[in-house]
Amino acid sequence: MTRSLVAAFTLVSGLVFGLLAATSCGAEPAKPDHVVLIVVDTLRADRTTPYGHSRDTSPTLARIAKEGVLFENAVSQSSWTSPSMVSLMTGKYLAGERLTIPDEAPTLAESFQRAGYETAAFICNDILSEKTKFSRGFDVFEQLEPYSDDARIVQWLESAKGKRTFTWIHLAEPHDVETRYGPPSEADQRYMKGDNELPPGRVDFLRQFASERKLDDFEPSVERIKREHGGYDDDVAYADRRIANYVAALERAGLYGATAIMIAADHGEGLWTREAYDVGYRQQHVTKGGEQPTLLNLLMGTHGNQVYRELVHVPLILKAPGLGPETVVKSWVENLDIVPTLFELCDLPAATALHGKSLVALARAPGSDPTRKVFSMTRYCSSVIDEHGLQLILPTPDGECRLGLVTELYDLRKDPESRTNLAAAKPDVVAALTKVVEERLALGLPGEEQQLTPELRAVMQGLGYTDNGIVDERPDLAGQPTDELITAAANDKLPCVARFEAARALTGRTFDDAQRAKLTELAGKVDAVAVRNALRKALGL
Repeated sequence: MTRSLVAAFTLVSGLVFGLLAATSCGAEPAKPDHVVLIVVDTLRADRTTPYGHSRDTSPTLARIAKEGVLFENAVSQSSWTSPSMVSLMTGKYLAGERLTIPDEAPTLAESFQRAGYETAAFICNDILSEKTKFSRGFDVFEQLEPYSDDARIVQWLESAKGKRTFTWIHLAEPHDVETRYGPPSEADQRYMKGDNELPPGRVDFLRQFASERKLDDFEPSVERIKREHGGYDDDVAYADRRIANYVAALERAGLYGATAIMIAADHGEGLWTREAYDVGYRQQHVTKGGEQPTLLNLLMGTHGNQVYRELVHVPLILKAPGLGPETVVKSWVENLDIVPTLFELCDLPAATALHGKSLVALARAPGSDPTRKVFSMTRYCSSVIDEHGLQLILPTPDGECRLGLVTELYDLRKDPESRTNLAAAKPDVVAALTKVVEERLALGLPGEEQQLTPELRAVMQGLGYTDNGIVDERPDLAGQPTDELITAAANDKLPCVARFEAARALTGRTFDDAQRAKLTELAGKVDAVAVRNALRKALGL
């Protein structure tokens, strides 16, 4: 072989070796120096541009999705802020609703802080406060108002050069207020002043509902609902413009490429898609209060105690080094997956076992994952959606006893607004998915039962979380004699909820033979599932 051929062979070999090295040892993308988690309160996925909304409400989200990964079917773990964000920040399921992060549960921010990241949070929702432990792990924790100036957030983002940072920004423009939806400035009220149309089939549903309830407000209520839809879209657009400010700040500082940006929402919004729970009670209540029953006050306009698709289907978008572009993941995923995903991207260890799964593998090789079933819960019902888009909604004891809820099953592929209950026709599916719900609840952090402080009650009331049964306080029956509680649980003339509370108060007590015999007999014949299960728990069965 001539010297020139040897040289050429050596050059080619070196190039090949270099390419092989680049695709093996060097294929792992750089870890992001900065992580920005942006949660937009009350943001429905279907009202955003990248999820197919007919209006271009969110061009910034569309840009980030195009540069990264869009998770088409993501759900939140609850339909109101506190339990959803406790779950998101801890990576844990909940067995009951919580306002406060438990002390024993490490948080996402604490893990980044331990790893040497500087951490900051800018929060536009007063529930997420120091008092409810959401400040844990943050070097900077600032409460802001919706529609507020972005100067402080921009300053923080631009000052991150030469550091490693984790930032949580929680925007709340799409959350309803007393005047419903829409930015305060008329200059930002583009859609609410325009022509607003409702989704196909919705007007027919509203007309039928108004006819069944003998409401005479159909036309003015529909016009008001259309206007509120426009105001909601204006709020989404406002939040999107704020996110554009953060992207621009990162770009000016030369940090955008080295930053992982996760866009999420704590829950969706009802927007009068269906009736509120216990419409009969609502109709009596508003009449007694001097109001006339209307579509607006009998349908679920906001959020908090249901888990239908419009309330838990949320956007989830990730831009990070080495991921994307223009990647779409169709598998069902959940907010619980955010913590393990960010940990994997940044090579951080988890302080405790997490209930979610990292989304990095799905983002790199999109496909169907048949092992993923996603979970949501409220005080009144729990839900699981399987890989085929079948959603089971099971009433909790409160849901059954207080509201008379029944088991529901929907095929979200064919019935996205959940109008046809398939539970009776598919008992095998109901049984299988019921086990999944029970497994998730068994894993979850315990719920929180506490008296609200006057200050926290005022915050909750301001956000509409106390007047509609989303949050309430249970009676203290600890001092009641055991025999009186057994008698109350057995009295079928009492409301189901009263019997349930009496049965629940028996848990942890010691029974004599006569009491145990009464309870055993009662547990075998009571009709209400919630009461029966509470009695069985009290008996240790």
